[in-house]
Amino acid sequence: MTGMPVHDHTPNIARITNRPAQPASTQVASGEQTRVYVYCVAPGKCWPDQETSLDVYGVGKHKARVRIIHAGDLTALVSDVAQEEEPYLLSRDNLLAHEHVIEQAMARSDVLPMQFGRIAASDREVSATLLGPQQQRLRALLEFVRGKVEFSLKVLWHRQRLFEEIVAEDAEIRHLRDVMGSTGFSERLVLGQLVEETMLSKRECEASRILRQLQPHAVDVRLHAAPSDMMVLNAALLVQRAQIDEFDQQVNRLAAQDANRLIYRFAGPLPPYSFVLAPETTDISETSET
Repeated sequence: MTGMPVHDHTPNIARITNRPAQPASTQVASGEQTRVYVYCVAPGKCWPDQETSLDVYGVGKHKARVRIIHAGDLTALVSDVAQEEEPYLLSRDNLLAHEHVIEQAMARSDVLPMQFGRIAASDREVSATLLGPQQQRLRALLEFVRGKVEFSLKVLWHRQRLFEEIVAEDAEIRHLRDVMGSTGFSERLVLGQLVEETMLSKRECEASRILRQLQPHAVDVRLHAAPSDMMVLNAALLVQRAQIDEFDQQVNRLAAQDANRLIYRFAGPLPPYSFVLAPETTDISETSET
């Protein structure tokens, strides 16, 4: 199962592919200073020592071919970028290229994805500051994600149905709404506070209910902040590859059950960003938007 499944109003979840085009790479000009962009770490047993590159192209203006750095029983997937463009890598095309490289690696082995913008001065620095001194931690992380992928689940209220439920369930809110035309500012303020408190309570109940139904099909769960008052749940779930179909089916069942109340948005399988971002180091830098 590849690509990204997206679910909105209907219980059937369609899988779509959102991959960047792969234009031909260009050579870094002679004498041009380069840096090494790091995509992910993977177990070395899946990447033979004699394999040094992939037919996949990376970030940056040259879209250099992705290379493989071997260090003991670990590997890192990298590509060359021009040093002059390091502060300006943040773009949609580069974000898509970053994701595409990791997706290609994930199709072949477990991976520890790096955050976008991780850059080293050289291959030697990748080995010396990431693959070498952090081998024990990297091995433990790879063992944790072995045979697993991440799914993203966002659940939102149907706005009109939410407020209909709030009014139907709370007599005080219903009364204040009915007399709103003859009340003053303080009564309207009380009504707003009551609605907000009820929304928070309903969100907690609904999120707990959904997670109870999904957790038997997941290895781990990470909760993310909800960017909107209308969002009930914003979660990442780590799922065994062998259980993806069961997990899909359970999400479909919940989406069908809640079709008139909630909107389910579901994506995956994804690299396990929420669970095992590859370690920070003091020497491998992170680009920033300038």
